[in-house]
Amino acid sequence: MKIRLNPVVVDTQYALFVLSQYLDTMEAQLLQSQASERAKFTEQIAQENLVDDVDVQSALQDHYQFFEKDFPSRLRYSFVVLLYIVLETQSRALCRHLASKTCSDKTLNDMQGHNLLDRLKTFLKDVRGIRLAESDFWVGLHDIRKIRDCIVHGNGNPSELKKQKDRDHIARYAMRGKGITTDSWSFLKIEKQFCQSALKVVEEFFTEVFEACGFEPERQGEVLKQ
Repeated sequence: MKIRLNPVVVDTQYALFVLSQYLDTMEAQLLQSQASERAKFTEQIAQENLVDDVDVQSALQDHYQFFEKDFPSRLRYSFVVLLYIVLETQSRALCRHLASKTCSDKTLNDMQGHNLLDRLKTFLKDVRGIRLAESDFWVGLHDIRKIRDCIVHGNGNPSELKKQKDRDHIARYAMRGKGITTDSWSFLKIEKQFCQSALKVVEEFFTEVFEACGFEPERQGEVLKQ
């Protein structure tokens, strides 16, 4: 007998592993960068002899806003975008794989639906006969999609989104206290908490889908008898 690894499962799990390492490294580097910049700031204050309280407070506020708020959040924008790229590309890879196994010429783009997730549901049902339950991760995936759309199409500003329902969705999410808020200029502020929970949602999603397809992702393959 021999082991044959399912390429879609292996590629997906590896991509998610890389993302988890990317997030851990990014957050660790952020802490180091913030500590380094605080030290530089303190030294600069001493060198320039800024004894006026107004000058010091103004400089401190500018420093805090950039290095503690804006910069970390913008870095986390990149993680959300990369996470959605993995979700989209691996969903398409899964559909191509399933179509080849069922001799179907249907693609994900052939399915009806307003977005990738809706079309994926339809594809799994029509091509493979799989009906995924309306689990919590579906809600989480749509939240990720909305946040990603705001970053890509609105530079992180919900007011730049064309549809009012999308702006309302972001506003409601920001009120939940799950690592997404908006600043005084209406830009999204993304915390580490959101990135971690978003990654977990995507991991659970693919685990559910792979198990429904019979891929048993926890083994990353299947044993075949010769």
